Amino acid sequence: MVPSLILVILGFLVVGTFTAWSKATSMSEIFWRKAELSASLSQEGAASGLWQFDDAILKSTLEPILNDPDFEYVIVNNAKGKPFYSSGTGAIHDIAVRAIAAAGASAKPVMVDGDRYLLTVVPLSHAENGETLSLGTMAIAYDKQSVTAAVWSAVLWVAGIVVVAVAVFSMALAGLLRRIITPLGELASSMTPLSQGQLEIQMRNLGRGDEIGVMARSVQLFKDNALQLRSATSARRKPKGVVRLPRTARRYVVSRDTGRIESPRCDCQRAEDHRDRATRRLSS
Repeated sequence: MVPSLILVILGFLVVGTFTAWSKATSMSEIFWRKAELSASLSQEGAASGLWQFDDAILKSTLEPILNDPDFEYVIVNNAKGKPFYSSGTGAIHDIAVRAIAAAGASAKPVMVDGDRYLLTVVPLSHAENGETLSLGTMAIAYDKQSVTAAVWSAVLWVAGIVVVAVAVFSMALAGLLRRIITPLGELASSMTPLSQGQLEIQMRNLGRGDEIGVMARSVQLFKDNALQLRSATSARRKPKGVVRLPRTARRYVVSRDTGRIESPRCDCQRAEDHRDRATRRLSS
């Protein structure tokens, strides 16, 4: 029972762990893709606002990002590294600046994953007459706290389901095994004394309709046959009864099979006389 239960628990733990890991990975990937896609869609509008030195264009371009519940901060620097536009929580300004410095002069968006914030560093440029002019850099920061909480919530939810499933299955398995193992143990404990000739033991589970009941009835049949054999053997071994004659005929017996008086010693006349007298006395 214990090894089976351990295997079941391990199975549930493996499935639960894989499910929680898959859900957490999926949520993290969705969050990552959202940050990446938002930066990509706003790249052209931000470059246009910086090119025209119009922060109203920047604000309208970044409005969907600014309304995102996970949004924390955005900063747009010009080609000289000076801030042109910023919005959000100023407390993470230095984090955004360090992310821009870490991205360097990359021509593609760079994702910077911090302890609490996910930042997307986007290069801004303007193409004209076949030439590409670097305008500056934009950094958008998202707070990962919500997705982290969602991941932990999913993990705890899966863990709760696994615990409940393990508890329910364990109780069901324990009840099933108890229903099977206990009767089998009783049957085994009954067969041991029967094999030693102790036929007085009482059989249990005779009324069950399953295989255990069939086995119990088979053992009961074996017991009944053994009792009948014992009775027959005892009857064959029992000595036949004799009737002792009183006093003068003590040495003679009357057989219950033939009704005649018999004596183991008939080699003398005196014995024959005693026999005749005993016969007349019994006949009268």
